[in-house]
Amino acid sequence: MRHMNCARKLAFFVVIVIALGASCLAGGNPPAQNERAKIAAEVQRLRKVAAEHKLEGDWKDLEPLVTKLLGRAELGLKEGRDYAALEDVLKVWVSVEAYANSRMSGDAATMAAFEAAWKKADVELIATNKAAGERTWAEKPLVQRSLAESAQGQVTTMVEASRAYATVTDASYGYYYISAAKANADAATFVYGLRLPSTGQRVALRSWLPEIRALQKKVTAEFVPPKSIERHSDFIRVNSAIKLAGDLDAAKLYGGALYQYLTAVQLFAAMNEGALDGAKQAEVRKSLQDWNVELGGSKRDDSLAQMFEQRAELWINRTDGAEVGPEQWKAAESVVEAVLPAYEQALSAVPPAEIESKKLVTVTLVRWPYT
Repeated sequence: MRHMNCARKLAFFVVIVIALGASCLAGGNPPAQNERAKIAAEVQRLRKVAAEHKLEGDWKDLEPLVTKLLGRAELGLKEGRDYAALEDVLKVWVSVEAYANSRMSGDAATMAAFEAAWKKADVELIATNKAAGERTWAEKPLVQRSLAESAQGQVTTMVEASRAYATVTDASYGYYYISAAKANADAATFVYGLRLPSTGQRVALRSWLPEIRALQKKVTAEFVPPKSIERHSDFIRVNSAIKLAGDLDAAKLYGGALYQYLTAVQLFAAMNEGALDGAKQAEVRKSLQDWNVELGGSKRDDSLAQMFEQRAELWINRTDGAEVGPEQWKAAESVVEAVLPAYEQALSAVPPAEIESKKLVTVTLVRWPYT
């Protein structure tokens, strides 16, 4: 397969980005060991798949981040930050599977073969999506629903994009998005099948369109030179998360929409954070500890907020000796200063009686689905 163009290289990294008590989960109730073992098994499976494609084609561009995320997932499982570990596994899952299963050669790489593969995948994934729509979430924590819906909600878009991409480039690019669609569907099924503990009162989900629109307005206002030029790739990631949040919200996948909205909040806030000195780092660390206690003792299902708190903890509390750079500190600060307050504000806001159905106006940074 030929080397990817710039847009496709960016797609790998955006898919990864988007589209994520140290010893216990969800307020002190550790998951069954076999559930943690299932997540750990996926880490090893993905390591094996990645190893099989080591140094092939453009893998050298993807490998460092895949290695980093899988290592962080293992660390998260070891330290009991299971929600954040699961999120990292899913980020790697889609990227690795899409890359590995899009490598076609010979007759399989022809447009005729691709059209046949596309038609087959379209039928299969429509059936998968229909089955996914019948899933029940009453006994599962919000974070589980959010991660599964976020993955499942991208399936149809990826299938549609695969044909369009193949038409304007070649079949190999189309296979990538077919593979990404299947990987998202498989990842969602895996997450749904986990038996994670459900604690606390269920959160009332609704459309988050007012919050998504307000964030888009802020992002658009800041998209001016020189910042729009200097932070172009950051704006792409933020707008990708906002677009995905809007798509999930429109599909009434409100758990997934809230997750992607908060991810966009984190990415946007991190763009504006300055370097943290020692005193500020200590303040962030203390704030995360306070949030850990508060969320762990909540009578509400705050598992999604816990995932973001755990994510920040893994960024800055590296017991594996990995270096913590300024970007990790800025990202952790954005969770404390922006994400968790936005989460509380969204849940405490009075739901609007009626939300306009018109679509979001998105900046033309999103050239292909969530890239």
